[in-house]
Amino acid sequence: MFRLGFQMSAALFAVAWLCALWIPLWISSIAFGSGWKLDTEILESPVPAGSKDEAPKGELEHATSNPAPGHSYHGEVFNEGPRQSAYLMEGMGNVHFPITTHSPMAQRFMDQGVAQLHGFWYFEAERSFRQVAAFDPDCAMAYWGMAMANLQNPSRAKGLIDKASLRKEKASPKEKRLIELLKNRLDDTDPDDSNKRKTAVEAYVKSLEQLIYEYPDDVELMAFLVCSMWENEREDIRVQSPLAVDSIIDKIFAKNPRHPAHHYRIHLWDYTKPERALESSALCGPSLPGIAHMWHMPGHIYSRLHRYNDAVWQQEASARVDHAHMMRDRVLPDQIHNFAHNNEWLIRNLNHVARVRDAVALAMNMIELPRHPKWNTFANRGSASYGRERLIDTLVNYRIWNELLELSQTIYLEPTDDEDRQDERLALVAMAGWMSGNESMARDAENELMTRRDQLDRRSSELSEWIGPTNGKIATILRPPRLPQPIGLSPDGKITISEPEEESSDRVESETSNDEVAETDSMSEEQKAHVRERNKIQRRLRKIKAHLASAAACRYAAQQQFAAALRESKNASRLLDEMIKWEWQPIAKRSSTLKMIEKKVKASPGDGLVLANAAYVAWKLEEHEQAKIYLEKAIPILANGDKETPLLERLRPLVEQLEFRSAWNAPLEVPSDVGDRPPLNELGPLRWSPPAAAHWTLADSQNKLRSSKEFQGTPRIMLFYLGFGCLHCVEQIKAFGPKVEPFREAGIEIVAISTESVDELQRGLNNFSESVPFPLLANPEHDVFRSYRCYDDFEGQPLHGTFVLDGDGAILWQDIGHEPFVDVEFLLAESRRLLQTRKRLTITEISSR
Repeated sequence: MFRLGFQMSAALFAVAWLCALWIPLWISSIAFGSGWKLDTEILESPVPAGSKDEAPKGELEHATSNPAPGHSYHGEVFNEGPRQSAYLMEGMGNVHFPITTHSPMAQRFMDQGVAQLHGFWYFEAERSFRQVAAFDPDCAMAYWGMAMANLQNPSRAKGLIDKASLRKEKASPKEKRLIELLKNRLDDTDPDDSNKRKTAVEAYVKSLEQLIYEYPDDVELMAFLVCSMWENEREDIRVQSPLAVDSIIDKIFAKNPRHPAHHYRIHLWDYTKPERALESSALCGPSLPGIAHMWHMPGHIYSRLHRYNDAVWQQEASARVDHAHMMRDRVLPDQIHNFAHNNEWLIRNLNHVARVRDAVALAMNMIELPRHPKWNTFANRGSASYGRERLIDTLVNYRIWNELLELSQTIYLEPTDDEDRQDERLALVAMAGWMSGNESMARDAENELMTRRDQLDRRSSELSEWIGPTNGKIATILRPPRLPQPIGLSPDGKITISEPEEESSDRVESETSNDEVAETDSMSEEQKAHVRERNKIQRRLRKIKAHLASAAACRYAAQQQFAAALRESKNASRLLDEMIKWEWQPIAKRSSTLKMIEKKVKASPGDGLVLANAAYVAWKLEEHEQAKIYLEKAIPILANGDKETPLLERLRPLVEQLEFRSAWNAPLEVPSDVGDRPPLNELGPLRWSPPAAAHWTLADSQNKLRSSKEFQGTPRIMLFYLGFGCLHCVEQIKAFGPKVEPFREAGIEIVAISTESVDELQRGLNNFSESVPFPLLANPEHDVFRSYRCYDDFEGQPLHGTFVLDGDGAILWQDIGHEPFVDVEFLLAESRRLLQTRKRLTITEISSR
């Protein structure tokens, strides 16, 4: 791992002073038990019941009066930000941003926060800036930094820059200007008015430029300017001269060659001239090695240049750094900025270089990861959604049909209440069944898909009648003259559906809305509701018809009826990879097939999957010289590929006949322009695994000592609540009480830990209107709260927490915040799923079948 370079003074006194004073504070912060307080506001209310911690002291306007337990004393703006103390992290580069402060530690955390801003690690940047304020409550730049970390959340940023403005009289002239121009930008920004946003960010850039005229040697001002100019493209303000911006980056590197502005150079050239960012791609990760996003960004450049093995290395490095951070600081994976996107892109690039086992394993891992209503559900673009999509892509691209069928019976491709995904799943099972010879599964899936189509057709017709004529006419569903009937078997066991004579029987009429109805002012509200429902049905019907075309194409291909397969494929969904269709082309169409292949190869140079398919099909079409060219290009790309997969295994005869055996088995060559890469295992683990929970011994409401050890071997839900004086906590206890039996049926016990003393617990239970069917334990010292990170270190108060632990005491899921988690049904289902995934098949078991 990376080490911070500490500058050691020659004076022994200084060394001793550091060891005696600052190192213990740092260590205590890492342990999350320091209880450092953000001394910035008047507390007009007591701390929550049962707390023995002192309230934060200091003074600040707009302090919240009588906040609810767990809510910030400093106002709602601090409820959502980081609430555990920061620590000096490894791998934060050599950024230095001098500020006005009396505290050396405040300056160090300021430097760390600015480095994290450059790495777009905004949540951790805000934590570092909050730590600056903990050391120096009057430091205006601490709040400027918090606002900078929240520019994507303008409402929070405005509240934070206002706090900076209250302190700016003690700041330097440069700091005052930075605070003023950021405040002007935020005050002049209207989230609903693009013109105002555009004017505000343009004025901000001009103000930064003017400030640089006065401080021409300030590297950080230049870096912020470059970043702002690139980010303004979101407001449709294009960089007029990338070369001019690039020259500013050169000035930064002239003063600090290891500055993380390499990140900005990559963004600058990503979509225009990616080759201009190759040097920065080699230096980006090492400039801030502790930030995963800095390893991820070079993957953009390498992917644009079709250097997929290099992109894979970068994205794996990013994933490992993320995993190390998440496991160290106990963060759920999808809480991390860019985590899901990095991993799904890594899988795509693994596909390009035929690392199939790794792609499948990573996709399965993404599906296994903890889900949370805020961060990771099928409805959003989190790990669950991405993992399923990339798993499907990998299995279909590499024709791994048997494993696809197997996984369709597991949690990885399980049935779902999401209708679109379930339609897709049925199509996949049908396709894989036909292609692998499992006709029974294929027939059942295709029949069910037809049944769903017919049900939607009937419902759409009903809605059309209820809507009635609009403007004298209503669009009707465009149906082909004949719809296929469910597939069955004749007495001799043969499939009873025949090949179509001319056109696809499941023709998709159009991807446009010619079968939808527009709402009009003359319609009643009921009619409009029917229109919306019908149009939604029509969109889904188009998808189902495309899925049926995919399934039918595979069915005919399995029966060697390739002409029919090709006709069906014209209307197929994205599930049917176009390279599969190459193999169905008749030899008579050799010329057009080769043109189609060459077009794909030119569009995807460096893609081992494309080249492998191209070589095989060209050889099959007896174009041996062309096949040789494709194979020769593919071999170095596939050096680390899984060559025993069906798609690559079929290339072995070509390799033998073309005498490429030596090259086929050669190791991957690493280009000379990628810089010095650290060993990947030094960056972190390849997979996320749940961290271990702390052990505890606490008294229950009867003053009987209970220990975490008595739950050894039993999964459990742990609730951290803020006493019976917290109404939200009472609601949580009432919500979980009736669900004790369903949790027990799943083998899960519930335990609740309170901020109250034993006496307070007894009084609370006596006054509570209901019985509580699970143990309530007293933790007035809050040490267990701290050990589970259910504690605001800056304000010295406990927080709500909900955890799922397995029988070994590993934390599978958590929610920590200013309000308790009360979606009990979600947690019951998620607990069952997580405990099931702990027993999942390994990739070795799956690939060996």
